[in-house]
Amino acid sequence: MSQEHRVLFNSAGVMYPPVEQVKKDGFDLQFGINVIGAHFLLTKFLLLRLIETAKSSTDGKARVMNTSSMGHTFVAGIDLDMIRDGPKRLNAGTANELDSLSKFGNVVFAHEFHRRYADQGIVSVSLHPGNLQTDLQRHIPKFEAILTKNLLYPALMGALTELHAGTTPEGTNLGGKHLIPWASVGEARKKHTLKKPAVLSCGSSLRTPLRAFSDAAS
Repeated sequence: MSQEHRVLFNSAGVMYPPVEQVKKDGFDLQFGINVIGAHFLLTKFLLLRLIETAKSSTDGKARVMNTSSMGHTFVAGIDLDMIRDGPKRLNAGTANELDSLSKFGNVVFAHEFHRRYADQGIVSVSLHPGNLQTDLQRHIPKFEAILTKNLLYPALMGALTELHAGTTPEGTNLGGKHLIPWASVGEARKKHTLKKPAVLSCGSSLRTPLRAFSDAAS
């Protein structure tokens, strides 16, 4: 958070690690770090401070910026059997798909957090920072690295969108929105489902997927 405790930037994460890598609690490494650890649990830990900050700030707001990516559009929901260690994840999962699931989770969390706490001054935003040249690409195949090298932007440009949403006066009106490069309002994927065979399903709501993995994390 900033020194004034008014902005939380949730941007830590990993990308495309080997599929067999999981956290000690059994979650897929990407989902466990990118969603549950670096976004959900950290924000939950700081929630009371964020609410108190909003009450005392001049604009009555505290902001939470949740970094996702365009990868969230490559999946249609959260499959609980894919984010936990098990046969389905190992047999059917790819590093790309698991990354997309985690980015979808970031969007779900950002929008649900705004729904729950907007009336207490919390501005929660999801955003795609851009296709950037960073060390996150260290796990991608060499041929893919060669093909995409000239399509990536300098890493510094990745800060533009989140700084716009997190620091400008206009950013206080972006709660519940999904931003795209560069500092523009875009659209998150509309179709949201939770996949757990014969147990859970939902339509267009963002709420059920969030409750599913937040309950699993508790």
